[in-house]
Amino acid sequence: MFNNSSRFLKSTLMTCAASAALMTASISAETQVDQDKILVFSKTADFRHKSIEVGVEAMKKLGKDRGFTVIATEETDLFTKEKLADFDAVMFLNTSGDLFTDSEEAAYQHYVRSGGGTVGIHLAAGTEMKHTIWVWFNNLMGGRFTFHPKRQEATMIITDTEDATTRHLDNPWRIYGEWYSYNNLSPDIHVLISLDEDSYDFGTRAKMGDYHPLAWKHEYDGGRVFYTGLGHTDEEYSNPDFLEHVYQGILYATDKSD
Repeated sequence: MFNNSSRFLKSTLMTCAASAALMTASISAETQVDQDKILVFSKTADFRHKSIEVGVEAMKKLGKDRGFTVIATEETDLFTKEKLADFDAVMFLNTSGDLFTDSEEAAYQHYVRSGGGTVGIHLAAGTEMKHTIWVWFNNLMGGRFTFHPKRQEATMIITDTEDATTRHLDNPWRIYGEWYSYNNLSPDIHVLISLDEDSYDFGTRAKMGDYHPLAWKHEYDGGRVFYTGLGHTDEEYSNPDFLEHVYQGILYATDKSD
C-alpha cells in the first residue's frame, strides 16, 4: 500500500512538473511573439564609423535587456514590402552613402506610409545625399548633415526636459563627441536637444546660429521618426544616459512611449 501511494505521488508530481514546464514554455513563446522587432541597419557606402560594430552589439544588448528583438544587417535584401512588414521600426545606425535600389526605396516608403517607425543615429542624416539624392529620405530624417569640426567636448542644452527621450539627462549635458551641423531642417521637427555653439570650437566654418538642433522627433508621411546626432564614439554606446535616450526614441518610433 505504501509503495503504491509513493508511486502515485511521484507520478502526480511528475505530471504537475511537466504541465508547469509546458505552461512556462507557452508563456515564453507568447512573450517572444509579442516583442517588438527592430531592424538595425548599418550598411555604409561612404565614410564608415569605427563605432558601428560596438553600436550594433550595444543595440542587441539593449534589446535583450529591454525586451525587444534586434535583427542586425548590412544587407539590403530585407528592404522589400513583405520583409519590412515584420519590423516595428528600422534603425539607421551610422549608415552612409547611396544604399538602395529604386525598388528598395519604394519598399521603405511603403513601410513608413504604412506606419513603420524610423530611428536615425548620427550619420543617418548624411545618408542617401551624395550622388542620386533621395529627397524623401532626407525629409524623413528631418535634416541633412553638412559638416563637423574636430572631435571635442561640447555642451548640450536639453530643449524639452519633459520628453521621455531626455528627462533623465543632466541639463546642461557635456560630453565628448563629434558635433554635426545641419541644413534643410524641417520646420515640423520637435527639437529635444540643442547644441551650445559657444561651448566648442567650429574652426573656420560658420556656425548655424541661435538654432542648432542635435536631436529631434517628428511624424512624416505616415510614420514616426526619432533622430539623434549623438552616437559617434565607442564610449557613447556604453553610456547609460545615451542608451536610455535611444531606447526612448525607439519607443516613440514604435508609438509606445508614454
